[in-house]
Amino acid sequence: MTHEVIKRVLKEPRLFKQIPIEALNELEGRILYKINEQAQLIDQPTLKSVITGLGLTPAETRAILPLAKSISTSPDLDNAEFELALFSLRTRAQMNLITLANVIGQGEHKPKDIDVIMERIHQLRTQKQDQYRQPINAKQWEKLQASEEEEIKINIDWFDDNDVPIKKKVLYGFIATTNGGKTIIKTWFATKLIRAGQNIVYLALEEPSEDTIRRVWQACLSITESQFKSQTDTSFETLGEEFKRKSIEHNWGEFIVVEWPNIEISDMKQRLIQYQKQNDIVIDGIVVDYGKLINVGTKSSAEWERIGLVFKELKGFCMEMNMYCITSIQLNRESTKALLKDGQTADLYDVAGAYEATHHLNYVWACHLTPSTEDNLDYDSPDTVLGQFKLTVQKSKYGKLPKGSSMTFSWTADHNLVQLRQQEANDVELPFTI
Repeated sequence: MTHEVIKRVLKEPRLFKQIPIEALNELEGRILYKINEQAQLIDQPTLKSVITGLGLTPAETRAILPLAKSISTSPDLDNAEFELALFSLRTRAQMNLITLANVIGQGEHKPKDIDVIMERIHQLRTQKQDQYRQPINAKQWEKLQASEEEEIKINIDWFDDNDVPIKKKVLYGFIATTNGGKTIIKTWFATKLIRAGQNIVYLALEEPSEDTIRRVWQACLSITESQFKSQTDTSFETLGEEFKRKSIEHNWGEFIVVEWPNIEISDMKQRLIQYQKQNDIVIDGIVVDYGKLINVGTKSSAEWERIGLVFKELKGFCMEMNMYCITSIQLNRESTKALLKDGQTADLYDVAGAYEATHHLNYVWACHLTPSTEDNLDYDSPDTVLGQFKLTVQKSKYGKLPKGSSMTFSWTADHNLVQLRQQEANDVELPFTI
């Protein structure tokens, strides 16, 4: 069913990563890679554009024409047939690699060549084992208890008082206008999670990993920007050792930052599986600093369609990996202007991309930052208020905070957020309706 699989990938190029190339012959492999290459440049590759793009010699053209005809006339596979075909290809790929390993073992190659092949065989064997979990009978109360025991309370009074936990397999998101404070919110959340003993991976797609770590250090150690600069002027050792000491003393979780620009969900999954195995660690959740920058392996002329696919795949990732994910979507400048045009507000669902994202998110907050207008702020004091955040529930599936519930927090100079008592909270209006 190889040619049927290639035909399916031609229609859905994002499936490219799932095909074990070791099971294909040389011409089939070249076609598959050309499909992936063209998918990055045009909306929908065709078999004709792929064959033309290969730049074949006359002899190669004669050889590939029967293959091209077989692909074009192959029947379309439904999802079940496609999964079965993938299983067959992975089995064939494993057999080919075992044969190669036997040949190499008889030569003078370094042992690491064998190790690489055996690792790939193991990867092919286990690649899909967690996608479909065993059914759970309603009488299996142990499963429900285990799930509830995994719920995390993160020491934010607004959530804890209203029974809003962070749950595994759930996709959480923030929506904000341009310069709406998304990074501040997400690093604050990450800090709360590691303080609750959670092992967190932070996927840095917009800013350098060093900036993210700096903010978490500041929040955990209650130091300002200038204090951080002065204390790391000659070395990071003192501050780093202090963070390490407090982490051990208070049983904080691990905070791992990665820079994987333009990564696809399937690649991210495999890298995280490998990291957990190599470092003997269980990752509880992932923070994606800007979900829109995830690569879905296909090009779409409609931005809203691509955004919808990004968040759909992130949701599937949470379910497969038994992790929660916290991410955000930024309304672009054009969308922000549209919302504020002539002083009028618009429904958030009218903005391209926003609805497609919230459709797959389980819990959504709209956030709005109002910077402080005070003169002569003391930036050396961790208690200095740099602004106020208002969080408003946009979508709720857990706890007692219905849509429209809101709370205001002070943003202090050490990158912490402090919940204001209701009578102290300013009446900060969001620039869009909820």
